[in-house]
Order: sequence, then structure tokens, then C-alpha cells
Amino acid sequence: MLSTDYFVDFHLRCANRPDHPRLLLTAIGSDYDDHLHLWRPGGAVEKLMADDFSDGIIVPVTKPCRGLMLVRGTGNAGAAYWRPTVEQPPLQRVEEKKPAVFLNGYLHFLCHDGGIITFSISGETFGSLPPPSAFKDAASAMTELDGCLSLCYGKPDTEDLYHVLVLRDYKEARWETLCCIDRTTWPESERVLLDSLWMAPLGIYHSDGGQKVMFGTGAPRIMFVMDPRFGNYWDLEKFTDGHQPHLISDLVCSQPVHGLNVGSCAFWDFICNPAIGYCKHISFDDNDGTFFAGRIGLGFNSEANNHVVVHVTYKEKNLETRYYELQCKMRYVNQEQWRPLDPPPRPIAATPPTFASGKIYWMVEPNLGPVSATCEIVAFDVQTQEFEILQGPPCNHDFGHMIVLQLHSALCYHIELERFLPDYLSENTIPLAVDPKDGRILLNAGWSVGYYDPKTLEIETIYTRNIPDHGFRLCPIICHESLVWPYSPYPF
Repeated sequence: MLSTDYFVDFHLRCANRPDHPRLLLTAIGSDYDDHLHLWRPGGAVEKLMADDFSDGIIVPVTKPCRGLMLVRGTGNAGAAYWRPTVEQPPLQRVEEKKPAVFLNGYLHFLCHDGGIITFSISGETFGSLPPPSAFKDAASAMTELDGCLSLCYGKPDTEDLYHVLVLRDYKEARWETLCCIDRTTWPESERVLLDSLWMAPLGIYHSDGGQKVMFGTGAPRIMFVMDPRFGNYWDLEKFTDGHQPHLISDLVCSQPVHGLNVGSCAFWDFICNPAIGYCKHISFDDNDGTFFAGRIGLGFNSEANNHVVVHVTYKEKNLETRYYELQCKMRYVNQEQWRPLDPPPRPIAATPPTFASGKIYWMVEPNLGPVSATCEIVAFDVQTQEFEILQGPPCNHDFGHMIVLQLHSALCYHIELERFLPDYLSENTIPLAVDPKDGRILLNAGWSVGYYDPKTLEIETIYTRNIPDHGFRLCPIICHESLVWPYSPYPF
């Protein structure tokens, strides 16, 4: 009686009521505590079970299937034994980071060209389903919603429409639009909350007499670089109980680009994902040990679906004659081979570059090359792989220094303020990010970190240290909630 299909289905319906959704959570990075967690909306996060699956990071990759869930570990999880299917699969390319969806006795695989391949569990045979009409394979994902196969597409970090469709009639392959999200119609305060690396529907639940779709998104985090050699990063909250972040000299880190950051030290550079403690060193044969903050830039090619690293160094420069010579090369982040590039047409400044709208931007060094009355910017298009010169705002080169960074998905220029001395010296203060809730700008002044409010013109310091040697600094880094691990055999 207890093992009949009717009782099993009845128990599943009662235990998974649509008005009481439950989410499985896994803590990563410095928050990891060797457990998997459970959360219900409106409640507290609870420990569910010990994480004994792997010696690496455990991440759920599928929804529950009659009580079981598929998870993936980045460590060594032991041997696995497979046998060939009865029927050979068709010649189609599928991405490992987009796992199959089980529904109606079939596994559904989303192909690279937008098609859907099906696999019968009972017959071990393959078939296909047509995608929705006008489907665009742009940041697409497939899942199950309300007992139906669901296809979602649209880039979450742009102003593109985000579409969610469901296959209401499986036999007739009839797709229906569940919702179409136009974030350009939202107020700015709400729109920036979805300025995220990823976005995906988690499920449908009932609340307040109606049906709602729950979405998951990534969110920026403030962390401190403790030791870049070993990928050691701590959240800001760790330093409220007497612990102190490490002080580091000659270290800069980029803003996050689709889940990854890059950084430079005196003798080496690195690519990292602070959220999961990932760090990969980058060594160069032309490194003379001189620290140069602008030598490495990170971008993302949406067409190739891959990160791009650009390395720029000076072969020669003379401040008296203004003569200089640059050399440049690039590679994709998951490749080891560098490819030479024609160098940028202007000298680049010793400030970290930033990425926005498909281009990597550097400030031009005003003390080398041709004299310009305005600030200039070098831009590198990651798709065409070409440099161009942009005119910046009017500025006085003798007053402080200027940096370029991305705020609210656009380029912003900021000349450091001097009215908050001595904690916020203009030559040391760098804006890191904008709080999407209230528009405050997060500033790093080397030994103080605080929020500047453009409305009140005041700074709220959230962390500070007394640093007698100004050659050493705090190194906060903004990172995305991301599982990107480029060199792992398990790409998420």
C-alpha cells in the first residue's frame, strides 16, 4: 500500500505544497560550514544535512526528482561507472553547465543551436522537440515550472526583454508565454536590483490568492583580499569580532566581470572568483617586477560566451621626451595561449581598467605621447578585438588623478574629493560600486572603507584601521555571486 504509485504521488503533493516553497542552499567561500541548508520564504535558514559528498564545493544542478536531487562537487568524488545507451545520441552540442531537465519520463537537453534533444528513460532512445518560435539562444536556460517544460532567455545584465515560456501541450509542442519582463519600465531603484550576472526562475508558488514566479539572481558582495596567492578572501562581516583584514602593498583588483575578477601584484597577475575562493596565477615572460596597475584588463565576449584577458606593458617610456612604446596581447580565460595584438594608439595610465557594454576601458597617460587638452580613454572591443580613442570630460591634469569604472552599467568618471580629510585622501580614494538600493557609492581610501551619499554629501565609514605605514593598504574587492571556475573540469 505504501509503495503504490498513488500513495507516492499523494505524499509528494502533500509534502511539496505550492504555497510553501522550500529552497536548498549551499554556502560557499568564507561562509562554508560543511552543511547543506534549507530555507522557506519568510523563515530562517536551517541546516539540512552534513555535506559529505565531496572534498570541494557542492552545488545543486537539478530540481528534485521524486525525492532525489543531482548535485555536483568540484573535488574528487570517487569513481563512477557508466554504460552506453541502447541508442546512440545524435550529433548535437550541449553545454555541461546546462543540465538536462526530467519531465514526463524524458530527459530534455538544451542544445547549443537552441534545439531540444529528448531521451526516453524507459526505452533509452533519443528524440527532439521544437523550440518556441522567434526563440533567441541568448543566455538561455531550461527548467520545469508548474509541471511543464520551461524555456527562459534574455541577458539579465542588459535592458533586453527576459522571456519565460512553458510547454503547455507536450504532444502538440505548443509553447505559451508565461511572462515577459521589461525592466526598462521599472523605477531605477528596482531595476538595478536585477543588474545581475545571472537570473533564472526557481519555481511557481501560490501567495496572497495568486500565482507567483520566484526568481533567483546573483548579488554583489564586499570581500577583502587576505592572501591573493592562495585565493583567500573574507567577507566584510568577518571583521566585526576582532579579526582584521591583511594589509597589502602594490595590489589592485578589477570590478567583477561576469563572475570573475583580475588583479595585479608586483611580480604576477591573477584571475579569481572570490565568492568560491578560486584563484589562478598568470605569469608573463616580459614581467620586469615593476608594479603597473593598468597592465591587465578583463572583459566578456557574449558571442563566444567566454572571458577575455588583455595584457598591456611598456617596452619603453621617457617622461622627459614623452616617447613610449607599448606591447599588447590577449587570450581567452580558459586558454593558455596568448595572441599578439596591435598596441593601443595612446599610452595607458597606471590605473585599473574596467569593462562595460562589450569594451575594456583604460585612462590615457597624460604625461606620454601627444598632448591633449582633455582626458582621453582607450577602449578595446572584445568582439572586433580593436582599440579606439574616446574623448573624456574636460579636466585639469595637474589636479589629482582620474580613473574610469563601471557604475550602474555605464562608464562614470570620478575625481577624488578632498573634503573628508584625513581618512579619505583624494589621491588614495577609489569608488568601488554603487549600492542598488539607495544609490550610495562605496569608496576605498586605503585604510578606510565607506559609503558616500550623493544626496546628503556625507560619508558613512563601515570599516577603518589605523595604518602607520601608508605603503600598505586594505584591499576590498567587489565580487559577484558566481560559480565560474574556468580551469576546473566541472565548468558551471
